[in-house]
Amino acid sequence: MLKHENRYEYYAEVTGNAKIKLENALRRLKDLDSSASTTNLYIDFRDIMVLNLLIEPFIFIHDNHDELVKIIRDSSESNIEPIIRDEFTSLVSTFEASYSNIDFSYFSNPTFLNDLKNTLDKISDISEDKNYLDLNDIFVPEAFVLNWVDNAINLSDLLIKTIVEINEYEIRKTDENGFRKDGKTTIWTFGENKADNISITLEWYNTPLIEEDIPKNASITLNDKEVNTSTTVIDVLKILDSALPDNTLIFNISFATPINLESTATINYSLKFDFEKLNTSALDLKNCNLKINDGVLDILNVASITELTMAINTQNIDILNSYLKFVSENLEFASFNYDSGSNTTTIKFEYNLENGAVIGTLEFKFEGITLFDLINIPINFQEKFSHLNPQKLLF
Repeated sequence: MLKHENRYEYYAEVTGNAKIKLENALRRLKDLDSSASTTNLYIDFRDIMVLNLLIEPFIFIHDNHDELVKIIRDSSESNIEPIIRDEFTSLVSTFEASYSNIDFSYFSNPTFLNDLKNTLDKISDISEDKNYLDLNDIFVPEAFVLNWVDNAINLSDLLIKTIVEINEYEIRKTDENGFRKDGKTTIWTFGENKADNISITLEWYNTPLIEEDIPKNASITLNDKEVNTSTTVIDVLKILDSALPDNTLIFNISFATPINLESTATINYSLKFDFEKLNTSALDLKNCNLKINDGVLDILNVASITELTMAINTQNIDILNSYLKFVSENLEFASFNYDSGSNTTTIKFEYNLENGAVIGTLEFKFEGITLFDLINIPINFQEKFSHLNPQKLLF
């Protein structure tokens, strides 16, 4: 039906015994007086969309009855399955038994560093990928696995599409209170007072998403469409409707601010949902790039830590830069780059779930400031970048 261009024009009259039974049902559902009736009763596009939305959850419950019963039964039991691997707990406990109240002085102790390196190396060997320390080394296979993700996406698609379609119907076919302009009584309007607003979307759809102006040098986009004070709730719902159930949704925030007269800081945040990849029955949140190459453990020795400490104290940029690059190259979720020619530092963090199903990226770029000045500069980031709080920007 949604493929038909004239779908908002659809209506059909309910007559005879079907009309009598439907009116009886509507009087009970709406708690109307027994005398409530209408000469002609119709079912139209809005009625069909609402009925379809109400029926779909019951179909889901029917199709997944056994699994839902098991979840309810399991949740009522007192025994909670552990989510931390026994091997991980054992290794950490053994290490903690040997070293308590750890402070910075321990990092000049070769025995401590060697035991720390060996413990972390053993932890990285717990799961199948023995070259990385990742979430699978810490949590049991069943932990953080979301089921029915495909159902959640399809139900969300149905809900949003229903709202968007009903909004278009109400704009075209009803008055400001949601009653049909041609005066026909439908299932939705049966027994309702025409002085009341019985519309589903007309009271809120055109509400601005952001009430205050976005800060200067900041920008927000949703699927490449700028979000500002003229963006309404229905605008966002239409973007979501176009993304679900098997396209992509990309949310971006960019913000630039001066650090001082010569330097600036830029923050870029991006969140991408690939619903085609997300549309699966089960989603393992551990299957992501939050992993550390165990090669980074090579830095855990007295010589390396002493050299790094001296580089910081003497402001040796080349040595410090080499260590920072070494560490970041062994972090699957982070990257670091410092260009001494332009005094530009770029730090990037990325979360990649299920090979691109969800990608979250946070990038900091500092231009016109040396690496050591950046480390030592007294910036209160919470105050400096408070404008970037997405909740404050959007709500």
